[in-house]
Amino acid sequence: MGNEAKANSASATHWPKGKAYAGLVLAIAFGLNLSDYMSRYVVVALFPDLRQEWALSNADLGGLVSVVALVVGLLAVPVALLAERFGRARCLTLMAVLWSAATFICAHVSSYGHMLAARVLVGVGEAAYSTVGLALLFSLFPRGLRASVSGTFLSSGPLGQVLGIVLGGAIGSAFGWRHAFSAMAAFGFILAILFLLLVREPAGARQEDDGLRLGTILPFLREVLITRPIPLLMLAGGLQFFTFAGFLAWAPSWLQSVYGLASVASAKRAAALVLLAVLGMLVCSNIADRVARQWNGGRAIAATLFCATTGIAFAVGFSLPTGLPQLVLIALGVFTGGAAIGPGSAIFAERLRPAAHGVAFSCAAITNNLIGQAPAPWVIGKIADHSSLSFGLACSAAGSCLAAVTFLRIRELCLGQHVQQHLQAVEQISQT
Repeated sequence: MGNEAKANSASATHWPKGKAYAGLVLAIAFGLNLSDYMSRYVVVALFPDLRQEWALSNADLGGLVSVVALVVGLLAVPVALLAERFGRARCLTLMAVLWSAATFICAHVSSYGHMLAARVLVGVGEAAYSTVGLALLFSLFPRGLRASVSGTFLSSGPLGQVLGIVLGGAIGSAFGWRHAFSAMAAFGFILAILFLLLVREPAGARQEDDGLRLGTILPFLREVLITRPIPLLMLAGGLQFFTFAGFLAWAPSWLQSVYGLASVASAKRAAALVLLAVLGMLVCSNIADRVARQWNGGRAIAATLFCATTGIAFAVGFSLPTGLPQLVLIALGVFTGGAAIGPGSAIFAERLRPAAHGVAFSCAAITNNLIGQAPAPWVIGKIADHSSLSFGLACSAAGSCLAAVTFLRIRELCLGQHVQQHLQAVEQISQT
């Protein structure tokens, strides 16, 4: 037990290729994830232009966001398997090139159907980027910083949404919506080149991968599904993303319709709200790491509180009349909206083989997308077509409330595993 404890302590503070290189890779990977979400969410700022050009409904517009998440969810595991087979860094570069090319195609389509098809290609390029990227980062950083690393890296998602919405709205207003897509594509191409030139996968990063290949996917999926509490973590993430991603997709349109703002002004105010989510992911992930050092199951406790705060704040906030109290509650919900991602990813990583993290996180990406990000924009848009956008967003808060309940159960399982491990250790000591 003493040797095992020393090994775990060493891995918790070990930097495989040094702090400087790890920081460089984190910065470039962060930038590419920015591009990922800028390309995905630039269309949100252009909803008014597309509605006017092609006479689209709210459900049609929501579908342009939902289809990307749907494809990402369906292809997450196959793409991650290819990354494990051919190299994470190499595949991450190819992903960036593909989603940038698809975004460029979006700038030249002539109908809603063509736009929808191009958005499918965006999803193909973005499939598994964040999960494979996170696996690459985990191979470079100490285990003790996993929640902080995942929170920092994944916070680039909402930040990319901010930039996509603000820059897309500004470029679209000044030069037309087609130029907004072209600008997002150019940014992605530049970062893909930097990634190709500067990032290399650490030697031996997948040496513990006991022959993981396409032919072994079913046994590996079985391993993921029977490892407690991994299935519940996947469910909780999907439920929380339903609420959080739904709001991010509709924030500019909601501000425009409820508060009567112009398109550029609504995009700027939506961006300010989403920046709170970025801050919340950074701050709350750090808090979760600190709580985990003090209490067993601390990360699950923190995630429960974060999800419950978002659910209650959104349910009440979107039911209130316009004004400062409504905006304060919604801001609070946004602050904690993505905060469970960091601690959830850390719990996930601790219970699966490091060499298979890319595929494992992609299993979680399936539920995050198919339960959360894919249906939320379309469902909220459908409700808005029959009622109001505020009512649709208030209804989406149920996802966060259910996620909080699920994280409570995850905490119980984590505590149960800790007690069992402690009893086994005591038994081994008594036998010696």
